[in-house]
Amino acid sequence: MLTTSLLGTMRLSLIDSAACDAFKQWRVSQKVAIITVNHGIRTLRRALHQAEDWHLIVRAPKLKLLPGEHAREAVISENELTAMIEYAEVAYLGGPAAYDLCLVRDLEEWRKGPKRPDLSHLTDEKQKSIESACSDKFMQGPAPYDRCLVGELQDSLQPR
Repeated sequence: MLTTSLLGTMRLSLIDSAACDAFKQWRVSQKVAIITVNHGIRTLRRALHQAEDWHLIVRAPKLKLLPGEHAREAVISENELTAMIEYAEVAYLGGPAAYDLCLVRDLEEWRKGPKRPDLSHLTDEKQKSIESACSDKFMQGPAPYDRCLVGELQDSLQPR
């Protein structure tokens, strides 16, 4: 790609942010995706930093990526939306109102119940052991999971 652009014939020491901007404009004019342009800039940036490490150039220029690389637009059709709503009504018996009520109840239970314990002082093996013992409670919501973690932690601290 660089060989067909101005950068391909340019000396490394002459490549600067202006030359990189010209390269970006040239690639955009070819109607390639922003992520593709940015990939080329990342490759060029890496090559210039390597050239700096090898003392081929004094300093690698700062090269900026094009914005909007991760912008995505999700469009859901009417049919997909209807299918999602129907699934939710079946999955959460009683419809969306019952699901909302369930979420509110879980939130209230979580506020009243024990808070998630700090496991950072434990060894990695002990943390994984406690978390795996409560893995079935994780899908039931934060309150049951936190209660399980507290109980497992207390059990692990009991002398045997």
